[in-house]
Amino acid sequence: MFYRKDGTKVFPIGMYSFPANDAEWTLWREAGVNLLRCGTRGQLDEAWSHGMFGWVSVPIVLAPGDDGKALATLIDSLKDHPALAVWEAPDEAIWNAWYDGRIPRRLWTDSPEEIAGKNRKMDELVDGLARGAAIVRERDPGRSIWLNEAVLSPLDIVARCAGSLDIIGFDYYASGIPEDNFAWPMQLMGRDIDRFRAAAPNCAVWMIEQAFSYPDLLPQYCSHFPGGTPSRDELRFMAWQAIHHGTTGLFWYGLHKVQRPTPFMDDLMAVVSELRRTVDFVQNGPVPGIAAEAHHSWRPSIMGCSCTVWRLGDRMLVLMINEDAHSVDMHIRGLDDVVRRGLVPVNEPSADLTPLDGGYITPMRGHEVRLYLAG
Repeated sequence: MFYRKDGTKVFPIGMYSFPANDAEWTLWREAGVNLLRCGTRGQLDEAWSHGMFGWVSVPIVLAPGDDGKALATLIDSLKDHPALAVWEAPDEAIWNAWYDGRIPRRLWTDSPEEIAGKNRKMDELVDGLARGAAIVRERDPGRSIWLNEAVLSPLDIVARCAGSLDIIGFDYYASGIPEDNFAWPMQLMGRDIDRFRAAAPNCAVWMIEQAFSYPDLLPQYCSHFPGGTPSRDELRFMAWQAIHHGTTGLFWYGLHKVQRPTPFMDDLMAVVSELRRTVDFVQNGPVPGIAAEAHHSWRPSIMGCSCTVWRLGDRMLVLMINEDAHSVDMHIRGLDDVVRRGLVPVNEPSADLTPLDGGYITPMRGHEVRLYLAG
């Protein structure tokens, strides 16, 4: 499901931070950034002046007894702004009501009183979101409502909230984390996207991805982490793994903690530029008849390797992705017509395609993404 702006499908490419200076405004706009987090009319004005749109977080989740008048006044004060694209519910509203300092939260250790109290909080949240969303839709019909959550937010509550939402999302920050601290390897992000899509099947899914180093963002907790911002290959993999699993909007968080200028910005904008050149293709359904698997003669796949083709007019976009951290030999069938059109790499491939058994075989590095345009 794609977000629509004035009836037109749009793939949001967004940042949680504003550009640092005029040069960055130009760099971001030309790369393809089109949506920014805004908190005031003045910030919406600034985004609009640079050819971008904004989303605004508002207190949609009403507390018990709140009649929503303050929310209605806030909506009325901004709804006429031409840059306003989306209303956002409070960030991680479910997680913040659910989380009690324990990761993971082992529910079977809670007392009956704790469980009853948590259930009351969840009931109040679901009801408060429904009442707030009704006010937003009454005051500003047609504008989408988005809730971003934590990857560990309880999906039964996400499912209960989905009827009040148009867009659901979650953040997944996997780069630079020691494996013995968190179980968030990059290749599992796609699995979690699948979980959220199943919990909210009538909502678009947007992903919030990493644009920071953990020691910089959370020095009090993560000073001992290896650190480092994601590499260009990691940025590309996380973006296209998300798209491969059905995400229809991508955002990056943490640039406010990144000192600029930095080579990381070049890497991020390079990946954003690739997205700008290609995301219009993915708004159409994939071309049928393409099949890919890890060849039996080399390492088997665990998370999977895939080849997807999308058509836009007379041109095609080819995505090859290995979701495993180890290399595989990917065997692809059904690609003859695309290959005959001529494959032009969007990013530098690590190997060629070799004809084999009525298809093509190619070695894929761990977490490798290849993009080609054809036709």
